[in-house]
Amino acid sequence: QVAEKIETHFEVTGLMKAQNAHELFNKLQAYYSFLSCDILVDITREFIGGELENELEGYLVMMRKFQKSVKIKQLKEVMSLVPIQDDTSDTCDVNIKLNGEWEEGTLENLEQLRKHMFHNKQHLLNHITVDERDSLCITFTIPTSQSDDITDEVKKSKEFIECIGVSRVSVGDVDVSIMEDSKFSFSSGLLRAAGNGINKAVQFFLEMG
Repeated sequence: QVAEKIETHFEVTGLMKAQNAHELFNKLQAYYSFLSCDILVDITREFIGGELENELEGYLVMMRKFQKSVKIKQLKEVMSLVPIQDDTSDTCDVNIKLNGEWEEGTLENLEQLRKHMFHNKQHLLNHITVDERDSLCITFTIPTSQSDDITDEVKKSKEFIECIGVSRVSVGDVDVSIMEDSKFSFSSGLLRAAGNGINKAVQFFLEMG
């Protein structure tokens, strides 16, 4: 039942072939991270409960506070303290290049971006890493089987992406480039979105506060 729920959640196959719980959760590691562990919470609520559920609920509260207080560019230092999943055989990368005021954006802002760019597929993006050598570049991993669907979501959102300070998105080997704006600010993005009637982008900026 646990394996079936996980396969349905991530729209993947093969997890029900696991011989035991240890093997199942080893396979699952590619699909959650310390910033995105909703599936663990769901499993605990439905199948375990008790003290473990309470501990995970408490962790979620602390994690949301963490997202509000930590800037995206600070995550690189934080990630150096977090064990990285080595087995990426069933995953591929989604790379997002951010411009301008995103340099001061928080993890909460990034979570809003993930929600609005990828809609009901947002839960598939995990294992975030940050590279800021020449700009702020964010990398998530997704199940390889979902790469086409994620690519479709990006292509459908191109007009929205142009307003929100994203200059490049790649899913595996598929690259979507947008005009780069090093002077991008959230206020200028909101004005552009409102002026062009891009309601989805307006909602995004208003939710960011």
